[in-house]
Amino acid sequence: MAATEAPDSDEGEEGGRENNGRSSLQDLTDHIQRQGQYPAAGGGFADIWSCLLNSSQSQTMGQVVAVKVLRTARLVDDNELKGLKGSQRELAIWYTLSDHPRVLPLLGFSLDFGRYPSMVCPWMENGTLHNYLNGAGKSWRLADRYRILRQICSGLAYVHSRSIVHGDLSCSNILIDDNGDARLSDFGLSAFVPLAQASSPTNSPDDIFSVKPSLKFEVSLDTETTVSRSESSEIKGNPCFMAPELYHLGDDSTHRKTFSSDIYAFGGIILQVLMLPLCLPIDPIHAAT
Repeated sequence: MAATEAPDSDEGEEGGRENNGRSSLQDLTDHIQRQGQYPAAGGGFADIWSCLLNSSQSQTMGQVVAVKVLRTARLVDDNELKGLKGSQRELAIWYTLSDHPRVLPLLGFSLDFGRYPSMVCPWMENGTLHNYLNGAGKSWRLADRYRILRQICSGLAYVHSRSIVHGDLSCSNILIDDNGDARLSDFGLSAFVPLAQASSPTNSPDDIFSVKPSLKFEVSLDTETTVSRSESSEIKGNPCFMAPELYHLGDDSTHRKTFSSDIYAFGGIILQVLMLPLCLPIDPIHAAT
């Protein structure tokens, strides 16, 4: 079961713009200036650096951007090939989706933050949906919450229409932009689904990227490699938003993330958006005892 477009959208965002004819992903290595000596934020597998983008590709000189840098120490066996393929996969999938208004734009990549390509995107000052709900979003009316849910549904429907499973959907992976609108992000656990299970075909990343000879890596990944890696990898993600069938209960069977498991995660998002700050504690449980 894949997500379908939310009805009665007043944003004109049904379906995304195709990437056909779009220029290749920009190498922004020489245009990124770090702000500070330490990451501004971080997740389970990556650090987020606040930087300035000084490039003709940015709307304004000195645009604040976020650079997502994979933590190499957390990669399995610190394997160079796996780490490179992981960053390639996320770049390829994110690029495939980033033209949609409900997906966080991917501006380009940088080779100056470690051994693997890092992803460059606009800085979202409002932060994650979860944090926003516990801050400025407390004043949201019910209509505002429905609007956000409709936007998330629109973005997820587009992801599924491109034969892609998000794989890690949660309120922490949805960002709020300057207009107060939702943007899907974090495609590190996303994967192209087998064509037999997909509702519509998707462009191969090989057709998307044209790589300059001077670059130190090749941003290309075929669909079969992506699906195979997804199926064989240990299940990862936010346990609060994972469908029950994804949990390993001591058996040797493979539990691959699907469109349906994304829908289950969206159900958890609905609960939080409609109920926060009532349904879950803001502070860790141990801090309240």
